[in-house]
Amino acid sequence: SITIVFTQDYQVQTEQNIKKLEEVCEKERNTWADSVAQLEELYQSTYTGQQELEMRISVISTKVIQIGHQLESKSNPRQQLVDARTTAKYLERFLDANDDVSLMFQDASKLEQAAHIIHQLYNVLQELPDEPKFIDAKAKVKERHSAIEEELLLEFSRAQVRNDKKAMKKYIKLLSKFKGHNDCIQNFITDCLKGYFDNPNIDIFSSIPQLFTKVSELINELFDQPEKVTERLITTVYTEKLTPYVRNQLDAYERSSDLDKMEKYLQTLFTLNKK
Repeated sequence: SITIVFTQDYQVQTEQNIKKLEEVCEKERNTWADSVAQLEELYQSTYTGQQELEMRISVISTKVIQIGHQLESKSNPRQQLVDARTTAKYLERFLDANDDVSLMFQDASKLEQAAHIIHQLYNVLQELPDEPKFIDAKAKVKERHSAIEEELLLEFSRAQVRNDKKAMKKYIKLLSKFKGHNDCIQNFITDCLKGYFDNPNIDIFSSIPQLFTKVSELINELFDQPEKVTERLITTVYTEKLTPYVRNQLDAYERSSDLDKMEKYLQTLFTLNKK
């Protein structure tokens, strides 16, 4: 019947379509199999290099994470990531014995950025063992660290000479991460005292309160811990100015057996004590 013939033709056509689809699938399978084989070969060829890279990354990865945690809490997460990557990039260069880093961080206009990076590098390398592969990098970073610290102190002194309070505050903040922070405080005090007591006719006892009135506002404005700076100023004035002045006043009479001089010694001592 017509129905049977139609069904048979349809079955034949369907089988032909299935065969064509199977052939297409087989062809696709072979194509993908070839691609997978090529990828496996590429993977194998790069595996050794990848392992070496992972070993190097493992040395510094923990420290880079710590760097991210040490960033200021006000920094947003994206900036933290950028800073960590920047530090890691420079660390990689210092660890590369063939990379010439002698001219790194020489741009005076980028001193603030250089101070931040070299401080992070210095801290990271201090945690690494004194093995041959790290010794050269440690020496290079330490040298640049000292050079940048000296440059920061110099820039602070220049800012103090021109009374640039904004710049002074910036360099104080930068130096707070360096050992030179104490030198910064001492330089500030030395500059404040420069020429202040040079006049031989000056009344040192009345000048000292005037000095503290003049300087205390500036100390409070510049330093995060002004009380410590004020304490250092008091100690410096006492040891370098007041003590020598008192000693000079008494020295003329102290070792004399003359009664008149002994009396003058006691009178001078009494007068100084009242002041």
